[in-house]
Amino acid sequence: MEGIETTTAELAQLPVEREIYAERFAATFEPDSWDEGGGMVTCWFYEGSSVPRCDYRTGEQYDLTLSLDPGAVRLDRLNNGAPVCDNHDTYGSITSQLGVVRKAWIQNGKAYAQLQISPRTDLAGLRADIKAGIIRNVSMGASIYARNETTPTGVSRRQMTAVDWEPFEISFTMVPAVAGAVTMIVPTSLETAALQLIAPINLVATTTPAAVIPEWVRTLTPVVEPRLDANSSTAWYLATTPTLIDTVEYCYLEGQDGVYIETRQGFDVDGFEVKARLDFAAAAIDFRGLQKNAGA
Repeated sequence: MEGIETTTAELAQLPVEREIYAERFAATFEPDSWDEGGGMVTCWFYEGSSVPRCDYRTGEQYDLTLSLDPGAVRLDRLNNGAPVCDNHDTYGSITSQLGVVRKAWIQNGKAYAQLQISPRTDLAGLRADIKAGIIRNVSMGASIYARNETTPTGVSRRQMTAVDWEPFEISFTMVPAVAGAVTMIVPTSLETAALQLIAPINLVATTTPAAVIPEWVRTLTPVVEPRLDANSSTAWYLATTPTLIDTVEYCYLEGQDGVYIETRQGFDVDGFEVKARLDFAAAAIDFRGLQKNAGA
C-alpha cells in the first residue's frame, strides 16, 4: 500500500475497529471494453488509493485505504448479481436499476467488475453514451466492517486501512466520490485566499507539491458566494459530493418538477392571463456533508 510501511503480517497484529458503515469510491471503465451485443462493459472499482475521509462523530480528518489482500474483500454480493444503479439510488424506484454485475475479481492490484446494462428501450440513450465515451464515471458503494490504524511513525494525519469490506453496488455517476470534500465555499472576502490555496503558482517549481499542499486540497472546486459576507468575512465551508452523503435535499410536489403555469384567455380584453406557481421545499438532512471553519 502506497505510503504505508506495513506488511500483511503486521496488519493482522494491529487493533481492529469493528463498525459497519457505508462508503463511496470512484471507479472507471476499462478502455474499449464496451460489448454492443451483450451490453457489457468492464470497470475497475478500486485500485488501492488512499482517500481523505472525516469521522463525523469527532470531526477528525483521516485517510482511508481499502486492503486488497486475500480475505479482505467480500465479493459474493457482486458475483451474485448486485445492482448497477443510477447515482447510488438504492432506495428509489426499481427503474433506478440500470443493470447488473455479472462478475467481480481482483487482478494485478485492482478490483474489477463486469457490468451488463439492461436492454430496456428507455436505456438506449445510456448505452449509446457509454459506447461514445460520454458517460464514463462510475462509483462503488461498499460496507466497511473492520479497520486497522496504519499511521506511520512521525505522521500526524491518521491513516486507516479497511481489512474487511464488501462492495454492494456500482453506480453510474456524473461526479464520482473520490474524496471526502470536493467544494470549498467562501465569501467574496476570501476569494483570493481560496484561489491561492487551491491553485498556487509557486508549486510549479516544487518537485513534491503534495508535501506543500495536499493533493485533495488542490482538487477542491472553489465556490464564491457573496451572501456569506453579511454573516462572516472569515468563515468558510467544505462540502462533499451528494453521491457520498445527501446533505441538503430538495423536492417538488409530485408531478410538478418546476414552475407550474396556468393560462386563461381574456374576454373583456384581447389577451390572456398567466399564473405561475412554484411548490418547492429544501432541508438539511445530514450534517456530515458540510463543515464550517470560523476562520481567523
